[in-house]
Amino acid sequence: MNNFLVATDFSAEAGHALHLAQRIAQRTGAALTLLHVAVPSGPGAPITAENLAAAREKLHALRERTQAAAPGLVIKTIVETGEPDECILAVANHLRASLLLLGTQAAGAFRRLAFSSRAERLVRFSSRPVLTVKVIAADYAVRRIIFAADFSPETERAAPGLAYVLALYPDAVLHLLFVAAPGKNRGDVQERIAAFSRRHHLPRATAAVVEASSPALGICRFAERTAADLVVLATRGRTGLGRLTHSSVAEQVAGRALPPVLTFPFAAVG
Repeated sequence: MNNFLVATDFSAEAGHALHLAQRIAQRTGAALTLLHVAVPSGPGAPITAENLAAAREKLHALRERTQAAAPGLVIKTIVETGEPDECILAVANHLRASLLLLGTQAAGAFRRLAFSSRAERLVRFSSRPVLTVKVIAADYAVRRIIFAADFSPETERAAPGLAYVLALYPDAVLHLLFVAAPGKNRGDVQERIAAFSRRHHLPRATAAVVEASSPALGICRFAERTAADLVVLATRGRTGLGRLTHSSVAEQVAGRALPPVLTFPFAAVG
């Protein structure tokens, strides 16, 4: 059974991530694990037994509310102490989580320590797919999906991950997006996108080529212009050469784009 890990600091944003995790789990039959990492109240302050007991009680209450909303789901809880990034990644790896979900604040809002820049760091270092969520409506539905890539031969390795998303939302419109640097020769990018669409039987997909000073900016602007419900990116990590598969692009998009952003390393889907 798939296992989704939802990291929560009990914020509104983390609540949105849990709501989306619940909805996807109901579609896929995945189990949910709710993780809270208890941190000191200040530098040098201890984490007391009372602090841990309060955290466990709060997480248990969250589990009960989620279970009441989705009676059929298998839901577990974990409370950890330590450096949050390290704990979240360690638990995700230990559970072999198929998806890690995080809440993060919208750009321009006051950025708390938890799940703002943290989400960007976890996107960078996670070996597992990460879904970052800022805010979703109660009736949230995925009708428009953006898959941004450079459509080089290596993009083929991202096809299984994209296919998984499309199987979840078969009626969604898919935009295959390439962001070009201003004034640069676009070469055969339109043909590369069309070939990718043909190979993977995406007759409803539309190709989009936009110019922007950076890939992340182009993706975020296109997501806003098309009212996208989900942005999907595959990354090669910091050693990759492609502009749209560099992990820093995924970090920036996860931090800035308004809709939920799903990022996965090629190794996680190939």
